[in-house]
Amino acid sequence: MRIQIQAETFAYRLANPMEPQGDVTAPRPEHPDGPNGMWHGSPSGDLRGGYYGLHIGTYDAAKEALDARIGRPADGRSWDGTRVYGETPLGGSRSGYGAGFNEGSGSTEAPADGHLPTGKATYSDGTPVAMDSRPHVFPVRIKGPMSNTPQNPHPDFKANGYMKAQITRGTAKRGYYYHNEGEGVTVDPVTGKIKYSLSAVVPNGNHVERLDGGP
Repeated sequence: MRIQIQAETFAYRLANPMEPQGDVTAPRPEHPDGPNGMWHGSPSGDLRGGYYGLHIGTYDAAKEALDARIGRPADGRSWDGTRVYGETPLGGSRSGYGAGFNEGSGSTEAPADGHLPTGKATYSDGTPVAMDSRPHVFPVRIKGPMSNTPQNPHPDFKANGYMKAQITRGTAKRGYYYHNEGEGVTVDPVTGKIKYSLSAVVPNGNHVERLDGGP
């Protein structure tokens, strides 16, 4: 599922290089660690990971990944943990990317702007996202050991493959930094040059510290 979301998000970015990145109606929140701090976007507002680990990255990457999975609020603002998912109107054709574009329905038809969630959005294991969830993009800090550094990130597919293999074997103890090829990607409108964002995949939520005071 994550690979599918990344591919569709990347395709959208290439097709819409001039579209504003991230929130267009509100300033990006500040990270306690500064502009290089990492974020996580969670449909349930917690640090739940998946069979491939827990992913964190730039604010834009975390926001785009969450929007892709569950849809984007119609008002253009980020999920901030204050709104109930099932009661929040979602945007239409310009609202999100990948699975969240139609909340995992598999249809390529854009939903109407302002529609309420249909209940089709799921986690990576297929579990439906509860309609009473409070999705949230929040700041985190890595506290567990990493296998590489931000200066030498792995390619996206390698980091995710390493983590999935370790989790499957029950030996996952270290995380991996990687070039995110799906979310947080920017395209220079003049040169067309692509710049990937920096993300990390860690074994689970115990590997990071939440910095917003949440659970």
